[in-house]
Amino acid sequence: MRNSTAEPWTEQVSGTFHQVYESSADWVREAPFSAILVAFGAGVALGFAVAAPLADALRDDRSTRWQKMARRFGHRLENYVPESVSRHFSR
Repeated sequence: MRNSTAEPWTEQVSGTFHQVYESSADWVREAPFSAILVAFGAGVALGFAVAAPLADALRDDRSTRWQKMARRFGHRLENYVPESVSRHFSR
């Protein structure tokens, strides 16, 4: 059994999508340079929107990774540094 209320809804969505597509195509034909600028701006905005959270996550991972590596290196280096030098830099 099919839902009879689904058909008008899908036809309405299809009609709306077709109208938006046709009006967009007309606008691109009438103003191609403006359409290119809008598409470029939307791409840049989308790129920033996606890249910003990724950059923050990578920056946090890198900083903690480098801090852990520096701590491990420092602990290993403590075994080879004379005590007088270690006391001097621990002040």
